[in-house]
Amino acid sequence: MIRPTGAVLLLMLTLALAGTLAACRPASDEGPAREGQEGQGASPAGQEGHTGHGAAPATPAGPAAHGAHPASPAADVVSLDTQGATLANVATAKVGRRHLAPRIAAAGRVTYDESRLTRVTAWIDGRIQRLYVATTGATIRRGEPIADIYGPDLVATQQELLVALESARALAGSPVEGVAADSRRLVDAARRRLRLWGLSGAQIAGIERRGRPLDAVPILAPASGVVIRRLVQTGDWVAKGTPLFEIADLSRVWIEADVYEYELAGLRPGLAVEVAATAYPGETFRGRVAFVVPALAAETRTNAVRVELANPGLRLKPDMLVTATIALDRGTAIVVPADAVLDTGKRRIVWVQQGPGRFAPRDVVVGARSDEGYEIKRGLAEGETIAISGGFMLDAASQLGSGMGAHAGHGAPPPRGPASPAASGGSPGMPGMPGMSGTEGGRP
Repeated sequence: MIRPTGAVLLLMLTLALAGTLAACRPASDEGPAREGQEGQGASPAGQEGHTGHGAAPATPAGPAAHGAHPASPAADVVSLDTQGATLANVATAKVGRRHLAPRIAAAGRVTYDESRLTRVTAWIDGRIQRLYVATTGATIRRGEPIADIYGPDLVATQQELLVALESARALAGSPVEGVAADSRRLVDAARRRLRLWGLSGAQIAGIERRGRPLDAVPILAPASGVVIRRLVQTGDWVAKGTPLFEIADLSRVWIEADVYEYELAGLRPGLAVEVAATAYPGETFRGRVAFVVPALAAETRTNAVRVELANPGLRLKPDMLVTATIALDRGTAIVVPADAVLDTGKRRIVWVQQGPGRFAPRDVVVGARSDEGYEIKRGLAEGETIAISGGFMLDAASQLGSGMGAHAGHGAPPPRGPASPAASGGSPGMPGMPGMSGTEGGRP
């Protein structure tokens, strides 16, 4: 015995349901056809299958919802009894508004917070005498020396400061008006020049206390962090403005995530983000969207999004791959389950209940999809009842039922008396199915 496959069983079930629905179609649907037949006169019994070509079209099944597309013609209305609804797995629910908060997961990587990058440069021309930081990756604190530099101009300015200090002390009691004040101005000018060359107040005070210039002056770290680039060696001669080191503060980092074009609706700065890294399974790091790049990447059709978050313990490393889950907020909207929307390729259809056991298709315009389902922008009104499952079977029954009706008399009344299994809407070869009539191999 050959066992039917799943696809064959589905087809057989669809045909059986179509037959049941055709049998359950109310007489009101045939009213226009009968009226058209009576207007043209009765036809002989032997010609019933060819009468009714001039029947009037069916009237709409019911009023359209506010803002919806016009109601479908009565020929598309599918009527179900309790048994047919059970076979088709049709379940209904009322249309309502929900808070639309979809979550999108975007691939990203950890990178430096550019606002926390510091570049150390040479303030004067000179030679690097000593390096206190010999390798990249070293951690350094603000104010710690990172290199010693010797510069002829720096030594000369230190000497000018010491001479000006001696002159100011000697002329402090001078009876000549203005001499003492001029000597103090020379001291202030020498100090200012040293500060412009990067020396701190404590370093300048140390030079004055010692009473002699330093051959090499320490370069102090302007910020705390990790040295990510070392650009000089001991003994290098550098010009003013030459980069020496780059320091990154990793206490806060950025996540650069790529969001697909179809997910951009509702994406804005300030949204909450949860970041997960494979290095720390089960843990999440929380941050917020700081910036949405105003242009798409042409090659990948994605939009870069910048997320800022704290990095306690420096656990997130630059270039680490992560997943950023962004919680969007699109406000309230009419939302229906995804299974309620039937996508035909050209249309999106929802089956709307017109009355007890009666469903009609309606075109809808859908918006974004979320975990809750589809946002409906146009086509449904709040409070309507729709089929949230079984839409495919309803559509198949509508298509097959309308085709069978066209071959069964074009709107003529069904023949009286015993009918064959095909004419009665039954499905041959499917005995024993609840609510289905028919025979197997011609046997009753």
